[in-house]
Amino acid sequence: MLDFYAKMFTIPSKRDPLYARKRELTLSYRWKFYLSCIYLPLTMLGTALAEPILPFNCSGPTITQQPQSVSIVEGSPASFTVVANGIGTLSYQWQLKTNGASSFFDISVTSETLSFSSPGLPSDGNQYRVIITDDNGTPGDPSDDCEVTSDAATLNVRLPIAITEFMNNSLGADREFVELRNYGTSSVELAGWTLSDEDGDDVTLPSYTLAPDGIILVVLSRFGESVADAKADFEREWFGGAPQENILVVAAFVLGNSGDEIILKDGNGDISWSLAYGDDETEGRATFLTSTDYLNIPNVYGSKSSPGVNRSGNDLGLMNFLGYESNDNTTDPDAITSADGNVGSPQGEATARQAFVAITEFMNNSLGADREFVELRNYG
Repeated sequence: MLDFYAKMFTIPSKRDPLYARKRELTLSYRWKFYLSCIYLPLTMLGTALAEPILPFNCSGPTITQQPQSVSIVEGSPASFTVVANGIGTLSYQWQLKTNGASSFFDISVTSETLSFSSPGLPSDGNQYRVIITDDNGTPGDPSDDCEVTSDAATLNVRLPIAITEFMNNSLGADREFVELRNYGTSSVELAGWTLSDEDGDDVTLPSYTLAPDGIILVVLSRFGESVADAKADFEREWFGGAPQENILVVAAFVLGNSGDEIILKDGNGDISWSLAYGDDETEGRATFLTSTDYLNIPNVYGSKSSPGVNRSGNDLGLMNFLGYESNDNTTDPDAITSADGNVGSPQGEATARQAFVAITEFMNNSLGADREFVELRNYG
């Protein structure tokens, strides 16, 4: 094999007909050599390899800040930015590879920043990169242009509702609940959303507008129990009988004691949050999500065949990520003990909990000295 170099020649390029490139050409004699600078038809020289190589004198622009992957709630703005420097004027060409595709293609953005006003779920998993070209101080002359391609960055788009707590094996009246939280920046109408498992049990949520940072408690009624009775009983147990407007009572959905799944979907059937658990709970103890960094933690925790929740250790095999924990294994700072002896924190953090004082007992006609009293309890 003999390698040698000749002067530069200009050949057509996919991106610019006059772009100066160096290509490796293979002749029938099996010699390998490099040509650059004079124009010759490719058919006279042999077959060119598909990948062009930059000219000898081209070092390319330098990227000092790569585009970074971002995670957003559906409908929120997002952007990717690249920072680079070079010898001459830099130009930019952003490219997209859709989720599941094998190649990138050009899109109509030619600045340092690629911005989206309100990307939806179809954009989830899309990757973006940018090709930066340096004219080497000779604008209008592409013969010495150099280019570099950035790393690819991923756009992660999520629905904004998280499952933040659940009780699947309670004491007393066996009153189960699932707590949902809107960590987005806009209100969400829950009509048409569903809670389900992998065995075909599902329930459609009634109409309720969940405000940003708002919490809703989905309470499971018992067989033959009315919605009003179930709501009143839950309020008695956890809130001293004080009415709560953010309680939704649903029927025909039961959380198994020995293991089950809780899958939350929007009205289009897209998963917002999902988890599976095994038989590792403590009766009367709620399971809560230890992290509030909702955008940067997983929103799917296993399945029926591979439960992802470990209520006494790290979830999903991730280091230093407790995920969901039973509140007797990891302390929930907002947990209280209900009237039935269950321990949990329905309504979330103390800052989100409605502050109120309830009258929990009174004596109006006592024996003896006729000593009367009123008992007050702070449920805030």
